[in-house]
Amino acid sequence: MIENNSSNNLLENNISNNDNKLNSNETFTLSEANAFLDFWREFDLDGRRMSLDKTCLEMREMKTSSISGRKRLNELTKTFRSKSKDEQLLLMTDVLKGYQDEIDQLSRRSKYSEA
Repeated sequence: MIENNSSNNLLENNISNNDNKLNSNETFTLSEANAFLDFWREFDLDGRRMSLDKTCLEMREMKTSSISGRKRLNELTKTFRSKSKDEQLLLMTDVLKGYQDEIDQLSRRSKYSEA
């Protein structure tokens, strides 16, 4: 934020000190330069950057969670298949719960991506 304010002050000083000319070959009127400055102040680049960083972190966490969930489900399925029919009946609720948890996780990710 300090850099943003100092760059705004520098630009404002250039406008007033150089007879409405910026350091480039283009000339702007004072009102055009002020409109330009107002736009960038309202744009809030730092706020947008923080918001995007937060969103990227959330997406990375969801991806990691999804990968670990699939691996866990894969191991559970392999274990289930390697058991006898009687043992499979005992493990059936755990397997179904694992698949339902993964479906719920996918549904949450889908809702998040659509928002």
